[in-house]
Amino acid sequence: MKKTIFTLTILASLTFFTSCGNQDSKQENKKEHKVTATTGKAEINTTPEQDSVAKRKEKEALLQQMMAQGTSGGASANEPPTPEQIGKKYFQEAARHGKAKRFPEALIALDKSIEAYPDNAAVWFARGSIKWQTDDLQGAKEDFSQCLELMPDHEKASLNIGQILIEQGKNMQAIELYNELLIKYPNTAMSYYNRGIAFSNIKDYNTALDDFNQAIELDPNYAMAYNNRGNVYFLLGQKEKACADWKKSLELGNDMSQKSIETYCK
Repeated sequence: MKKTIFTLTILASLTFFTSCGNQDSKQENKKEHKVTATTGKAEINTTPEQDSVAKRKEKEALLQQMMAQGTSGGASANEPPTPEQIGKKYFQEAARHGKAKRFPEALIALDKSIEAYPDNAAVWFARGSIKWQTDDLQGAKEDFSQCLELMPDHEKASLNIGQILIEQGKNMQAIELYNELLIKYPNTAMSYYNRGIAFSNIKDYNTALDDFNQAIELDPNYAMAYNNRGNVYFLLGQKEKACADWKKSLELGNDMSQKSIETYCK
C-alpha cells in the first residue's frame, strides 16, 4: 500500500502594521481560513493605551517648551521633531511600502524607525512580520521577542514565535510555549490549533486530536482546524470521520481539502 503523507498547515497570525493591543483571535482566525502560511496586511491602528501615553508625552514636551520659553504660547514652529515623531514618520512610510508589498523598502523604513525611536513595540512587530514573510525566520523571532520585551501581553507576537519554532522543527519548544500561552489566554483557538500541529509533527496524534477538537469548539468555523483534524483522523484509521471533516473544511472555504476528498473519499 502506498504510504500516505499529510502536511498539516500552520496558520500565521501575521499582520504587518497593526496595534500591539489588538488580540481578537477569532477575527484573525476568520481572516486566515482563506490562506495557508500568511495573511493579509492590516492598517495602522493604535490602542487607547497607546493613545493616552502618546498624548501624555506630547503634553509633557509642550509644557517643557513653554517653561523654557517663559510663555504660554506653545512650541516654536522651528522646534526640531522628537525621536518619537521621527520614528512615527518612518513607520508610516513603511506601512505604505508594506501595503504595496515593497518589502525591502518597508524594512529599510522600519530600520530607520527603530533607530530613531526603539521603544515602539508595534514597529518591532511589523518588522518581525515582514522578516517572516521574506523567510528570515530567526530575524523575525528576534523582533517578535523584542516586541514582547516592550509589551509582554502581546499575544500575537507569542503566537508567531510558536509558529516559527514549528517551522524550524522545534516542536517541543513550541508545545512548551503554547502550554504557557494557553494558561494566560485559554480561549485562543489558534493556540490549540498550532499546538495540535506540533503534537502531530511528533506523531502524538491522540493529543493533537484533542487540541483540534478544542480549537473547533472555540471557533466552529475554523476551516483549517477541520482540515487538519481530518488528516489526523485518517492517520488514525478513521476514514469516515476524516472525510466528514474534509468536507466541512471545504464547505467553510478551504480549497486544500478538495484533493483529500477526491483521493480518499470516493
